[in-house]
Amino acid sequence: MFAEIREFELTTLPFVVRFGLGSIKAVKRWSRFELTESCDLYWTHAIDIRPDIDKTNTHTSVHKSGKIVLSRYQNGKKVESRAAGSIGASLQQITKPCEVRSGNEKLEPGYLYHGLVTLTEKDKGQGPGKVFVACLDEKLVDSRLLFSLDLLPWISSGKVIEYVTKKNEKWPFNVDDPRSHLFIFHTGNVSAVVTMKFTEGDCPIDIQRVLEADKHPHSLKRLFVEDTLTLSESAQLMV
Repeated sequence: MFAEIREFELTTLPFVVRFGLGSIKAVKRWSRFELTESCDLYWTHAIDIRPDIDKTNTHTSVHKSGKIVLSRYQNGKKVESRAAGSIGASLQQITKPCEVRSGNEKLEPGYLYHGLVTLTEKDKGQGPGKVFVACLDEKLVDSRLLFSLDLLPWISSGKVIEYVTKKNEKWPFNVDDPRSHLFIFHTGNVSAVVTMKFTEGDCPIDIQRVLEADKHPHSLKRLFVEDTLTLSESAQLMV
């Protein structure tokens, strides 16, 4: 068996890509990104898709200037934003690979069944300007999902595969691993690339448990820690 590798042409802007997780079929929302007409890119992943009890959402954006910004919204209004780096140029003018976000998530039962939102038919809609991607894994429950969103100045799938294979020695993309997934979105002469890899895990997601969890939703309260300690304060806490 081999890794899943899929390519898409983003011929119409704006364009929205949604991802879903599952075992036999996609049943949970995982992430989305949108590329606007001005080539601004917005990325929201995992639990940040679901508003908390204060109606708070967060997302990462890559502005036309190339600046990467983390933003938080409450009741539809921006309450915080901070710089998180830069890709050095606008998306269409990048000359070297740029990582926008990467990380890992433990898909333990409470998080998988209650933390992530169940997909609707609207989420899975496809057509002009939108595409849905189902990412399936047979051992989804208690697995660890490693992911990365990168912007690359190429449209050659060979160069993309070479890049993601060599990028991270700790958990490299492996073309021979069926738990590795690579999704390449071409726009103009560049590509937005989402790499996903599953490790660990016990069993497939139980669709019946998804239905039961939906009948008894858990309230979500997202916490943000923003306090900065001075050197002297840190020293006092360590005494």
